[in-house]
Amino acid sequence: MKGATRNKSKQAIPWSTYIKPVSATVTAASLLLAVVLLITYVANKPVEQLQVVGNQSHITKVDIVNQLGELFPSGYLTLDVHEIEQTLLRHPLIAKASVKKIWPNVLSVALTEEVPVARWNGSHMLSEHGEVIPISLSGLSLPSLRGQASELVMEHYLLFNRWSKRHNLNLTELSKGAGWLLSYDNGLTIRLDSNTAMKELEKLESVIDRFQIERVSSIDMRYEQGFAVAWKHDSEDVQG
Repeated sequence: MKGATRNKSKQAIPWSTYIKPVSATVTAASLLLAVVLLITYVANKPVEQLQVVGNQSHITKVDIVNQLGELFPSGYLTLDVHEIEQTLLRHPLIAKASVKKIWPNVLSVALTEEVPVARWNGSHMLSEHGEVIPISLSGLSLPSLRGQASELVMEHYLLFNRWSKRHNLNLTELSKGAGWLLSYDNGLTIRLDSNTAMKELEKLESVIDRFQIERVSSIDMRYEQGFAVAWKHDSEDVQG
């Protein structure tokens, strides 16, 4: 006969045994989150002061603020320095930009401006490397260059200008069409062939100082033999 076995009663575990650790964990996490949010709030101060480093001839603080648009002012932590630099570089007169944040509320901007050295086709400007600057500034006394290939025209302008200065001539306009047209502030114009321009100037070099240049209206070097000179107040051409 099998003996009867008495069932052992299972002891119930109260819910509080589980709830207390969970509650403590949630409380700690909430406190940590609150601390993080507080630190973020305190650290993310509004950056409202703009500091521009260096000397700018054409770019003002107003231009910079307008270029940045909604990016500035902003919070210290949310302000994206790289994005601001890239936005500034989209301005046609800004060649280089370096940006940094200074605690607690300053945005420091160091700029290198594009230096326009000539006007281009009446509506734009050129850098010394012949790069087109898609803007036109008033109040600058610059030569006017015209053509299709900006780098080619700038390269020849520098050559022609050096030649002109040796003869005390101020080159104010240069146009590239079928040939080269050089215009000076005294009213003189010189026409050169596209392919042999520098050789023609070398040929002119030996005789130009013999002229009373203030009396000369134009010189056309596009002849195989010699050149043609037109005198002011005289319709007759003289071929050299």
